[in-house]
Amino acid sequence: MADSSVPGLSRRIELYWRKTIWVIIGIFAPEIVIYTAWSQWNSARKLTAKVAKLLDNDPAAKGARKYTWTMTHSFFAGMGGFVVDTNDPDRPPYIPDSPRLIITAQGIAILAECGQLPDISRRDLDDKNKADNAAKALALLQAS
Repeated sequence: MADSSVPGLSRRIELYWRKTIWVIIGIFAPEIVIYTAWSQWNSARKLTAKVAKLLDNDPAAKGARKYTWTMTHSFFAGMGGFVVDTNDPDRPPYIPDSPRLIITAQGIAILAECGQLPDISRRDLDDKNKADNAAKALALLQAS
C-alpha cells in the first residue's frame, strides 16, 4: 500500500504497474500492442481530419489560430493530455472534489465545433514527450 503522506507516490506506483503490464503483454502477445498502437493512430488521424475540415469551413477561426493542428495534437488529446484546472478558490467547483478535468478526443472535437480549440504549438507538446529516441527504437525492435 502506498504511503499517502508522500505526494504523488501512489500515482507513480500506478504508472509503474501499468507500464509493467504493457511490457508483459508485449512479450507474450505483441499483436495486442501493435493493435493498440494502430487504434491510437487511427483515432488521432480521424480527429486531425475532423479538426482540419472544421477549420477549413470556418476561415475566421483558422485565421485566428497561431498554430496548426497536427497529428501530435490529436495523439495528445487521445491520451488525455488536455486538461482544465477547476481549482479556482474564487469560484465553486464544477464537480466537487475534482480540481482537474480531462478533455477527451471527443471533447476536443466538440471544442473545435464551438470554435474553442486549444491553440498550442507542436513544439510545446513535443517537450512533454518523456520517451527518448533510444526508448522508442527499443520498443520498435521488441515489437518486430
